[in-house]
Amino acid sequence: MSQGGGRAPKGIDRGQVVAAAFALLGDVGEAAFSIRKLAARLAIDPMTVLHHVGSRDALLRQVADAMTSEIRLTPAELAGGWRARLQAVAHAFRGLAHRYPKVYPLLVRFHATGPADHQLGEVVYAAMREAGLSERQSAELGLGLYSLVIGFALSEVEGMVRATTPEETMEMRDLPPEDFPVTRALIPAFATLSTDATFDATLRAYLDGVAAAGREGP
Repeated sequence: MSQGGGRAPKGIDRGQVVAAAFALLGDVGEAAFSIRKLAARLAIDPMTVLHHVGSRDALLRQVADAMTSEIRLTPAELAGGWRARLQAVAHAFRGLAHRYPKVYPLLVRFHATGPADHQLGEVVYAAMREAGLSERQSAELGLGLYSLVIGFALSEVEGMVRATTPEETMEMRDLPPEDFPVTRALIPAFATLSTDATFDATLRAYLDGVAAAGREGP
C-alpha cells in the first residue's frame, strides 16, 4: 500500500524504487538527482515513484536508512564494553562514507533516517548509559558522536582531512614566521598526516571525554 492508502501500481514495489534511487544517487549525487530521472531509469511514470514513497524528501530518508542498514555489528562487537561498541559504530559509519561518498551527505539531513538508524541508536545510547551518563548527557553526547563521526567522514571524502600537497606545504612555508610560528612548526605533521591515525586520535579523545563525564556523574 502507498502512504496515501491506495493500491500500489503493479510491476514494481517500494523496495525497488528505493534501491534504484540509491544507485542513481551513487552515480550522480543529490544535486543532479530528480524524481523524473529516477522514473526514467525505472521506465515508469514519476507519479508512480511518488505513489510508492510519498515525496522526494521521504525517498531520500529511505535511501539514507537503506545505506545505514548495511551496518551490522558482529556478536563480538555487541558483546564488548561500551567503549568498544561506540568504536565499532564509529568505524562502521566512516566505512559507509568510503563506499558511498555521493550518498553519504544524506545522513546529515535527518535526526534519524529510520528503523536501521534507531537500532544503531539503541546501541549508542545504551553504551552512553553504561558509561555512567545521565539521560540528558546520553542524548547530548550520543548526537555528538554522530556529528563527530559523520562530519569527519564527510570532510575526509571531500578532501579536507588528508596530508597537505606540496603546493599547500609551500604556501604554509611562505607564511611570515613571526605571525605563524605554530602553523609553520606543524608543517611536517600536516605533510605526513594519516587520515586513519587522525580519525583514531579524534575518536579516542572523544571517548576519553565520555569516560571522564561518566566518572564525574550526572
